[in-house]
Amino acid sequence: MLRALLCTALTASTAHAATFIVTSNGDAPLGGATHCDPGSTTCTLRAAIERANANIDADTIAFDFGGVPTTIAVGEPLPAITRPVTIDGYTNGGTPNTSATGTNAVITVRIDGANVATPNASGLRFLPGAADSVLRGVAVTRFNYTGVLVSANNITNGLNGVRIHGNFIGTDGSGAGDDATGLLANERGVAVFNKALLTRIGSDDADALANRNLIVASPGGIGVANYTGNSQVRNNLIGTDRSGNSPRATGTGVAIGGDSNTVQGNVIGAAQHGIDISNESDGNRLQGNRIGVGADGSSPIAGSGHGVFIRNAGNINQSFPRYTAVGGTGAGEGNTIAHWGGNGIRLERDNIYVAYPQGHNWQGNRIHGNGALGIEILDTAFNQGADPAQPQPVWAQRPPLIGGATGTLADTQVLYTLLNADPSADYRLEVFANTACDPTGYGEGQAWLGATQVQTFPSGAVAGALALPAMPPGHTHVTMTATRIGNNGYRASSEFSRCVAVQGNLPASSPPTVGPGSAAVQVHQPLSHGLAQYVIATDGDPILSYTLMGALPPGVGFNTATGLLSGTPTAAGEYAFTLQATDKDGTASAPFTLSVTAGPPPVDPGMPPANPDGGGQIAAVPTLEGGGLALLSLLLAGLGAARRRGR
Repeated sequence: MLRALLCTALTASTAHAATFIVTSNGDAPLGGATHCDPGSTTCTLRAAIERANANIDADTIAFDFGGVPTTIAVGEPLPAITRPVTIDGYTNGGTPNTSATGTNAVITVRIDGANVATPNASGLRFLPGAADSVLRGVAVTRFNYTGVLVSANNITNGLNGVRIHGNFIGTDGSGAGDDATGLLANERGVAVFNKALLTRIGSDDADALANRNLIVASPGGIGVANYTGNSQVRNNLIGTDRSGNSPRATGTGVAIGGDSNTVQGNVIGAAQHGIDISNESDGNRLQGNRIGVGADGSSPIAGSGHGVFIRNAGNINQSFPRYTAVGGTGAGEGNTIAHWGGNGIRLERDNIYVAYPQGHNWQGNRIHGNGALGIEILDTAFNQGADPAQPQPVWAQRPPLIGGATGTLADTQVLYTLLNADPSADYRLEVFANTACDPTGYGEGQAWLGATQVQTFPSGAVAGALALPAMPPGHTHVTMTATRIGNNGYRASSEFSRCVAVQGNLPASSPPTVGPGSAAVQVHQPLSHGLAQYVIATDGDPILSYTLMGALPPGVGFNTATGLLSGTPTAAGEYAFTLQATDKDGTASAPFTLSVTAGPPPVDPGMPPANPDGGGQIAAVPTLEGGGLALLSLLLAGLGAARRRGR
């Protein structure tokens, strides 16, 4: 049906935009029996890319395997894409994500590079000439270099505006077999290199949910490697499974080596570092991310390194990143950075020939549960800052001192002093509430309590008292940071202050809040629904476990650690449950219902995956409706009469 509908868009000439329909999962190049003309049954992805590259207009590459999930196993690298094109895997069926947390996308086209022996092979490569291309609805797995590569080959304005929306990169989304252990990962997920600009990986528009990518890299690789500028990484799942609550391979979540990039609204897990920013990288913004924290707001998905690592990697042009903004003062701009084996944020200079760091700031974040200091600023080239009680680097902003704190059920009072600051200068002071102090006695910042702006005296000092809201239930200690506010948007932030206990009558702790929820799925269709979205953690406490009381449909399971309801139901019906969530303060519950409705029958696994002639086309099972079914009935009736006469 798709082929018949789209053939009308094809023309005999490629002088105008065309749609090329991939109908074969083979790997033959264009030529001979392999072509992508209207009605072709031999059009491979390789041939379709070759056809699109021969056309100067913006083409579309669609897929028609009858809706059957299909893997295109290539034996050598595919041609680079050098003309504008939209590659749309959803044309073979499947559905984009609609879930607010995790992803329930169904993707039926997978491009696999396990058989490619060529070194440094990437799955899909967008090169100069491919401006404004779109990749959506495909899975790209097991390439030995990068799943999706975007490069302008160092040509200024050579490649702008590539969009990567709604894909599985380094995973097939199943969470089973090799996918469960990260063996489907590419060495890197997405790489943006060599002056490619305005790349969009995910989005923040009305289609943000549908455009969410699920990206997994190898245990030593990088989920998104962005070594150029003015690109955006928004609202993706990086280094996780499809629920967003369990880590999956991926050495570093996001690496940045360029200017003016935005990383916003992502869930980022990794085995090593969450976000690594190095060398000539100015003006990057990290906002509204969960770094080391699952989509449910509590599950740990962090690795052994640091949540945000800002550094010089050696001595490249004697440069150090500048003006990194981690969080912000606007609604939703703060990040949650937690559960890392190292620091939550680490700013480190390690070479005496490298320029001093400047303009790095963090505001409005929640930083907690890390193995080392929540914020660490150090200069190992001069052996400064390794101990928070010792002098910090000469270029670092000093934290405030807390003289005392008292609290009631209605408010909190904090006495502070800021010393050794710039004279007659503006500072923003932020206060954080914690359930306990870091073992070092400094930090962290579990819950943002409030902020104020002050101006120092000519001596470079200022002191006062802050009136703040009541402490969150279960929180008993406060910390502070100071951020220098300069001209033209300049900001520079300190480490956390020493942690101080709040004296007085404080609000009691409470169990989590659980709201009612529901979901619907067709029988024999995959289900992946995170129930953690109905749970709100309180007091900053992690959710210890989820319980779903009631009989599950056949073929469906429930993960008590992540709250993920998943599987393929085999029986229709209405299923009622009680969802429970437990933290250290107790258990709360609410009703949850799952509606499993009748749907199409499952695909016969015995169907042959390819044509006998080796063309590789997947055949859909034909069905009869209306007049076709009536005709079949007449034929069967005639056959029965003939048999009776033969007796």
